[in-house]
Amino acid sequence: MKKRVNKKNSIKDSMTTNVLLTVAIVIVLFLILALIGPPTLKGKATYTRECADKVDNDGDGYIDLKDKGCKDKNDDLEANCGDNVCSGNEGIISCPKDCELDSCSDSDKGYQTGIKGTVTGTNNRKNFAFVDYCKNDKTLVEYNCKNNLYQSVFINCISSSSTRCQSGICV
Repeated sequence: MKKRVNKKNSIKDSMTTNVLLTVAIVIVLFLILALIGPPTLKGKATYTRECADKVDNDGDGYIDLKDKGCKDKNDDLEANCGDNVCSGNEGIISCPKDCELDSCSDSDKGYQTGIKGTVTGTNNRKNFAFVDYCKNDKTLVEYNCKNNLYQSVFINCISSSSTRCQSGICV
């Protein structure tokens, strides 16, 4: 004669085992936390608002409180509609005069290897911003605008007037 297994009791036992296992894991985790203490961050996390970071964030040639987009040093958006630069939260709907279908503005006005520039604008109704940077200690990636579109050029910084690339400029 075959012995019948009660499925209800089997499922109930399995659920009880899972609950007990979960409770045991939680207790172990609490004990570990009690022994080692809560996690802590090492160092300081810092954040500087756009209108106090000493950077031309919107690429219009003005920095921080000299930019019309900054009300005070606690303002976190340097962009201002009407400066001919599409940046920040501006878009084709909110600021059509700055954000045409394709627009491009270069803070250093073209190929300036001794000035760290930023190109900002709109391409296919999407905002962009690119900052000149050093690809390595000899090569500058210089962004500029051509026909309302951005482009990048690799420039060798080794010449009679400069010896290396540092912080986005040839020095």
